[in-house]
Amino acid sequence: MLRDWQSRFVAQLRALPSAPLPADGFLGSQAHRFAVYRDNMIGSLVEALGETFPVTRQLVGGRFFDPVAADFVRRDPPTAPRLSRYGGRFPGFLGELPQLRDLAYAVDVAQLEWARVESYFAGIAETVLEPDALLALPPEVLPALRLVAVPSLRVVSTATSSQSIWLAHQGREPAFGEIDPWRHEAVRLVCAVQGVRADRIAPAHAVFLQGLMAGQDLTQAFSAAATVDPNFDLQGALVAEMQIGSFGAIGLPAAG
Repeated sequence: MLRDWQSRFVAQLRALPSAPLPADGFLGSQAHRFAVYRDNMIGSLVEALGETFPVTRQLVGGRFFDPVAADFVRRDPPTAPRLSRYGGRFPGFLGELPQLRDLAYAVDVAQLEWARVESYFAGIAETVLEPDALLALPPEVLPALRLVAVPSLRVVSTATSSQSIWLAHQGREPAFGEIDPWRHEAVRLVCAVQGVRADRIAPAHAVFLQGLMAGQDLTQAFSAAATVDPNFDLQGALVAEMQIGSFGAIGLPAAG
């Protein structure tokens, strides 16, 4: 009986604000208060999504974003008590909307904004891999070397200029300049002392990092990157990542 009541309660929370409350009186004398609570709950979650995806909201406009966000909230409510963990599936939800087919860059910006949130809350790495750690290894082991990414490392590769568009919205007024929104961009994000550091990287560099993050060794990750750019600079990429602090440890070789 309690479970049935709880299920009905949750179903009513997800209902549209205009949906009539049940006439059987299962909410008792608190029906009016429940309606107010339902609307406030949806509104607070929509506001939280707007704060998590501010540039996305600017791109599509508040009159479109807010009702869409409310629909998302009703379909996919929070499952954790921290709002900082809420919204991971929102970019995918936006990507399914036919109204945004001609605004694919808005969906990509949402993906980037969520990566920034994830990177920030992952925090600054307690330890980072120093170049000396690699220099101390015998050269023959380097091809099979695996690197362990720091918790905040994220790589976002989009078909549109998501990072450039995001940066253009960081002032009081959007400054698009010569941005071509349909140009591919890849971004590497790491949490640092000053906040989340986000840098554009070459597509091959992104594939290289994604391979390492997936557990590939240097040879495998390099081969994948070379299919994108035969002139991919492995040494330069490793130096850049060591300087930024993208990796925290050397992983164990694969078994077998």
